[in-house]
Amino acid sequence: LELAHLDTAFVPEWIACELAVERECLVPNLPLIRELKRLRAGGVSLRVVSDTSLSCDALSQLITATCPPGLQWDAIHTSADLQLTKRDGTIFTAVSDAAGVPLSKMAHLGDDLVADCTMPQRCGMTAILRPRSRLHVAMLRANAVLARGRSQWHHWRHRQAQKRAKGGGSSTAGDTLVPDVLGPVFAEYCR
Repeated sequence: LELAHLDTAFVPEWIACELAVERECLVPNLPLIRELKRLRAGGVSLRVVSDTSLSCDALSQLITATCPPGLQWDAIHTSADLQLTKRDGTIFTAVSDAAGVPLSKMAHLGDDLVADCTMPQRCGMTAILRPRSRLHVAMLRANAVLARGRSQWHHWRHRQAQKRAKGGGSSTAGDTLVPDVLGPVFAEYCR
């Protein structure tokens, strides 16, 4: 919000928009959910650890809205709340402390080689890398290409309208902030 020079009083509305966009995009990983339910039924404590700009409460809302009912966890830990990340491993010690369980007795499962496998292992945890299916990755890439194309199309139309209104002119680096960086969340916010 600061980059767009918007008052931080609008944070709740902005987060609501981000959640609305995410709800439209996310698809539950059903095999993973089945495995997590099986582990939970066997007495394993489950904690969500996420590098995200969302708070624990907001991420909980998103998980509840996206996943089938019945998935339960003991706690959610986010980089937004803790100001720590999986990418540098600092969040894992905080999760270990909160759980009261040594890192050596914890396992971390995820789909990112660095954040979900390399860093937990460096912290002394067991790490299980579970990459997304090729179809899922292909769909994400196709969606990104389409979103980028739409963004460029709208940006081009906006520049053309500005040129007509001003009788020409050039664009600045700031002109691309909204379509390229804030993208669909900003669009939802505007709606």
